[in-house]
Amino acid sequence: MLKTLGVFFLVLCLQGCSDNRNPPRQVHTAFADTTGLTVTDNNGKIQQLIPESLGVRVVVSPSTEWIVVEDMQFSNLVVIRAFQYTGNGYREVPLPQIKQQWEAIARNAGVKLEDLTHTRVGIEEFGPRENILKLSFQADAAAAGEPDLVSVIEIKLDQHKED
Repeated sequence: MLKTLGVFFLVLCLQGCSDNRNPPRQVHTAFADTTGLTVTDNNGKIQQLIPESLGVRVVVSPSTEWIVVEDMQFSNLVVIRAFQYTGNGYREVPLPQIKQQWEAIARNAGVKLEDLTHTRVGIEEFGPRENILKLSFQADAAAAGEPDLVSVIEIKLDQHKED
């Protein structure tokens, strides 16, 4: 009995030693006219993601692997930008699916891409495994008799990890 109890105690001690994992990565984003969009991690590392912008809306994935930003570049121009954590910091990942979606919206409305007006794109949410991003698209195509075109799509986030 004492031998069994001793083995049990030893296993509990070893289990406790193995639980010394690094705490999960936490990030804080901040935006200012002078510094743009910056991200600070729980180790105090500061990284500038977007140097100049009129304003941003930031969505961080639950695991903090992804930061997706609605970047207002002009009064009505919002660009979606995605940043993936690589181990050394965040790097921007291109999202060509966004332009393809605008082209599909115009084609379906029977107009040219440049004939879409009042275009708006917004971040809805991440998928459960954070490899999908749901975006909403809106535009006007009055020339085609379609005053308000709305589309919600899911785009796949490419996993390009570089350490």
